[in-house]
Amino acid sequence: MKLLCIGYDLDPARAGRGGVAIYQDSLARALAAEGCEVTLFLGTRHTLRARPRLRWGWRSGLRMVELLDSPLHHCDPRADPSLHVHEPRVESLTREVLRAVRPDVVHLHDPRLHPAAIIDVALAEGCAVLKTVHNHFDLCPQGERFAEQREPCGDDRGGARCRRCLASLPPLSRRRAAWAGTLAATPAADWLRRGRAALRRALPRAPVPSSSLRNAPEPLAWPASLYLARRRALVSRLSRLHAVHVFSRHLEETLRGVGLSPAKLHRIPPATLPLEGLRQALPRRRLSAPPTFGYLTGGAASKGVHVLLEAFARLPRGTARLRVHGVDDPARWGRAHPDVDFFGPYDPWRDLPRVLAPLDVGVVPSLCAEAFGLAGLEFGAAGLPVIGSAIGGIPDWLEDGVNGLLVPPGDPGALADAMLRFVREPGLWARLHEGTRPPKPLATHAREMLELYRDLRSA
Repeated sequence: MKLLCIGYDLDPARAGRGGVAIYQDSLARALAAEGCEVTLFLGTRHTLRARPRLRWGWRSGLRMVELLDSPLHHCDPRADPSLHVHEPRVESLTREVLRAVRPDVVHLHDPRLHPAAIIDVALAEGCAVLKTVHNHFDLCPQGERFAEQREPCGDDRGGARCRRCLASLPPLSRRRAAWAGTLAATPAADWLRRGRAALRRALPRAPVPSSSLRNAPEPLAWPASLYLARRRALVSRLSRLHAVHVFSRHLEETLRGVGLSPAKLHRIPPATLPLEGLRQALPRRRLSAPPTFGYLTGGAASKGVHVLLEAFARLPRGTARLRVHGVDDPARWGRAHPDVDFFGPYDPWRDLPRVLAPLDVGVVPSLCAEAFGLAGLEFGAAGLPVIGSAIGGIPDWLEDGVNGLLVPPGDPGALADAMLRFVREPGLWARLHEGTRPPKPLATHAREMLELYRDLRSA
């Protein structure tokens, strides 16, 4: 079977890449191992040239087509929202790729550097088309539905709140967005991030309170009606797909709520990375003294690292330790704490056993409605209980009192109490450790997706 996977990102194996990129890369490799002929079509870097273009090559044994210099910028959600619907030059390049590859199935992941109209192009070429919905990008230009960097957003009707929310973000010029996209996709990116973090640690800087993680509002050029039109157009494109793949009940209910047919929705929980051997590689029989908590999911406000740090500061000194991974700017989050260690981005393919080895309990303190919360798979694969927010897709894999503890999102007091339970209740860790589930093998997930592809082709 010929498969064309469309998304964005240059190299998910590079340190600091997110869950979407890791999943699309993991699945592509697993499908190739099952005998599929897989081509990756990824929006990647910006080189400051005026016209979008293609570059053909290979990566990890897979044919890869890079979309360079797309007029869309994943670095700047304040950009013209109509570009998310139509961009004729990118649509033409997509048609060129489809005619060269001639795929049986087109699998969309998170094609932020492609307009939604590529769905029309793929359907016109006679392909079976499905999309894995990794986030809320079809409903929200930021993809998180996290309003004004403060609270979950459930506004699906008008574009006025989109406009207010995006106005709270710092403006990013086209040239600066292009440079940001270019640097993020170069081998020097990790070195630059480490250098920036070292400078920020060396220079005094006022802490940012968790209650004010916002910027001063800036005027937007786009009217609210344009954001409403964007949402309607993207949801309309979803309804034209042959299938929509979701990870969680939360996303399934969200998409039903905006009018998608239940018959098109297929809920298949994900698998990523080769995680099957982690439990054997990192055997644990007892809780460390003091226990070590771990966080893996980066420094975005929506991920709740500031809530975690505020909660941890409420614990008595010396009670526990906290290791924060994926955050290379600790000065942003306030005063240094003697029991907290910060680590920058890491390579999930190579470094995950090293990152998980010192941990006793994982923490996923998200404030936005996660599509799933892929960090939970990594913690669970190592047999680690998890403290997670009761929001979005997290309750799909985290059962309160069985393999971890659920807490209300954005409540540092409840999070601190949950961490203290591991200190004060001697048998809690062992009981929750026994309740952790081994992850679904990546090969099993690839076969589940293959079955869906075959159903689409036969239909």
